[in-house]
Amino acid sequence: MRSVLDLDRVAADDAQVGGKARNLAKLRAAGLPCPAGVVVPAAALATGNWRSELEDACARLRAPLAVRSSASIEDLSSGAAPGLFASILEVAPDAVAEAVEAVATSARGVAVRSYCLLRNIDPEAVAMSVVIQEQVTDVLATGVLYTRPPSRPDAPTLVVDIEHSDDGPWAGERARDGSGAPVPLPPAAWQQLVDHALAAERAIGAEQGADVEWVIDRSNQVWLAQARPIVHGEEMRPAPIELFQFSHGDDREWSWDVTHNPDPLSPAQAGLVDRVGAIGAGFEMRVVGGYLYTAPSATPAPGAELPDSAGAITRFFTDEIVPAVDAQLAAFERGSEPPLGAALSAYDQVVGLYGRRVAPTLRAGRQPLQQFLAAHSPEANLSQSMT
Repeated sequence: MRSVLDLDRVAADDAQVGGKARNLAKLRAAGLPCPAGVVVPAAALATGNWRSELEDACARLRAPLAVRSSASIEDLSSGAAPGLFASILEVAPDAVAEAVEAVATSARGVAVRSYCLLRNIDPEAVAMSVVIQEQVTDVLATGVLYTRPPSRPDAPTLVVDIEHSDDGPWAGERARDGSGAPVPLPPAAWQQLVDHALAAERAIGAEQGADVEWVIDRSNQVWLAQARPIVHGEEMRPAPIELFQFSHGDDREWSWDVTHNPDPLSPAQAGLVDRVGAIGAGFEMRVVGGYLYTAPSATPAPGAELPDSAGAITRFFTDEIVPAVDAQLAAFERGSEPPLGAALSAYDQVVGLYGRRVAPTLRAGRQPLQQFLAAHSPEANLSQSMT
């Protein structure tokens, strides 16, 4: 078995060379303008018997060279593992072996391990092959073209990004006109880029679209640096307009009731919100985008005399609140199913009792407790103490 394979000799289903090398081989097999290169398979890297063969192979490539990862978990339809592994650019032929070792070592990085553990992949099972390609020089522009919009695989739209990110295939090769602005591309280059990207989608079998990294040199030649299937996430839905309107002109602070209702309300739950507002419980509720928000009532409930000592608070609950709640629940503890109207009436009574009497008492009791803690233990935090 050879220790170094020419990309033109890599089979479309060759599992030993990793996702990136397989896709590059498919691009070249389809006649697309992808730079020439070779790959050192993971098995060869493990044996260490690849250096002399790689030296001979690199002698046939035009410098400078790009040394890039081709891991077994990389550039797949199930996950791209972007930015996890090292890439080294502008490599001279006599420095390729050292660069290959550096790229191979990146497979044992902390980020790779975390990525694997989050996806129930054994980090030790990651096989790393390394691609060595001719690097495009005299670059006019680089970027990424998505043949389908991310998260929208059925949309007949191309998305082109010409902003040059630092982790791009030929990062550092940035075309500028002296003013700091990217150089515009000629129309013919645009058409060539689109045609090649769509052909790349077909070549790698990316039925839901391809993420194509491209380079255009100053002769307006389009090069494909790599292509991989787009990994689509769930489409982000625009925030409901009510989210921006409901508190407009309202000085109160509306809080998402995440503690009790972290999920969108059901229709039955949402139907109770208006009832609470009609009760005059001292707070208001609104359903926005399906989620429950609360705020102090704009018209506070009439003030009631609040217990002012620990003993009074205890008597308040035992003598007033508990009997009142028990009275509302008594009808439901007899075993027969009460009418819906009776259940809703009991709900109104209990919620009103909480809003008008219990909640104000709890708030009033918090202040002296905070003062007590501050006096006896200045570093104490009430929210932590109550957890």
